[in-house]
Amino acid sequence: GGSSSISIQAQYVLQLAGVPQVAQSSTSTALSDPGEFPTFTRVVPPDQYQGLALAALCKQNGWEYVGVLSTTDDYARPITTTFLETVPQLGVQVPAVASYPLLDNLRNYNISTELGMIKKSNVRIIVLIAGSNFSAQRALAEAWRQGMGGPE
Repeated sequence: GGSSSISIQAQYVLQLAGVPQVAQSSTSTALSDPGEFPTFTRVVPPDQYQGLALAALCKQNGWEYVGVLSTTDDYARPITTTFLETVPQLGVQVPAVASYPLLDNLRNYNISTELGMIKKSNVRIIVLIAGSNFSAQRALAEAWRQGMGGPE
């Protein structure tokens, strides 16, 4: 499977025929349920490990205050949840969290409000968890426009 949503749809057909599916990039935690997806396996870890890794990265770099900006899709949501549950245990505070929808089909959506809220918190590190390259690029462009990028 090329992505989790494709793998999930394929599983509904493949499991009926008992055909195994090995996915190289499907990371959705939903696919970890052997009861629902008995013929599915993957070669990459599920999404929750990305949230743990991001939390460990913050701790390792000594980032004590971070903001979080994430998309609201099925990819970013579990990563963000795991991250937000883990970082307090590592001594990292998150004073600002904002989310926005995937922007691939919302070309006119303006994320300035979400980024403005994070900017007001005065965090210097923002963890961006986005479900598409386009959504990440739009967030980064808006952050740059608001003067939130680059060395001080």
